[in-house]
Amino acid sequence: MRCNLIIADLDGVVYRGESPIAGAADAVEMIRRSGGKIAFLTNNASSTAAEYSDKLSNMGIEVSPGHILTSGIVAATYVHRTMGKSKAYLVGSEALAREMRREGIEVVSSDEAEVVVASFDREFTYHKLHEAMRAVRRGCPLIATNKDPTVPSESGFVPGAGSIVSAIEVASGVTALTVGKPSTHTKDVVEAKWGAAGRVCIVGDRLDTDIAAGNLYGWRSILVLSGSTGPSDLAGDLPEQHRPSAVYDNLYEFSMKEVIAR
Repeated sequence: MRCNLIIADLDGVVYRGESPIAGAADAVEMIRRSGGKIAFLTNNASSTAAEYSDKLSNMGIEVSPGHILTSGIVAATYVHRTMGKSKAYLVGSEALAREMRREGIEVVSSDEAEVVVASFDREFTYHKLHEAMRAVRRGCPLIATNKDPTVPSESGFVPGAGSIVSAIEVASGVTALTVGKPSTHTKDVVEAKWGAAGRVCIVGDRLDTDIAAGNLYGWRSILVLSGSTGPSDLAGDLPEQHRPSAVYDNLYEFSMKEVIAR
């Protein structure tokens, strides 16, 4: 095996929406049977690690919450480390709020906030945009869990955190600090949580997050074509930071060719 630790994305790698991607559960089992270690790193902060653990279990993949890291956890860790037990206005899910509270960060109204944290939010409204804009314009830092513009689903793509963050940036005139992949803030949390010593492979479906992260972090970057990226996206001359180490159709093919075959 080329890697001591395999870090896989979830959306577009293990499932699309609520539908598992064919062969994903078998791939995880093969990796484990071969003696490999696998953990999961997602930019989607709409669920907690425990909720993702339950979702994966329902798909036949048993993973403890301790082996799942979300951009919500990274964001909460970052805010706590840089601002202490501060007050945050959130544009995001209840899962994001729970991660913040776990780090001692109080979730408050925009008028009380010391920082604004924006993420994937299925209930995003004009009111939330207005409140976030007001808080940022009066001086609150703007933190984005991630800037993935879309998220793959069973029916195609849905708007992602990046679409929401962009609206707040335009309204406030402030560019958000992004802490999810490919930010080095994510690498810091990964190393603190899992060690990530030796050879690491990151498996993902996005060039601008997963592959860019792997290349920036010094990991082997594996692109799978089961989510956001298709063969046509690889045509032409890709920026160096978006060039994967290898490309496979899905996680199963990766496990067969880079785990079992070696």
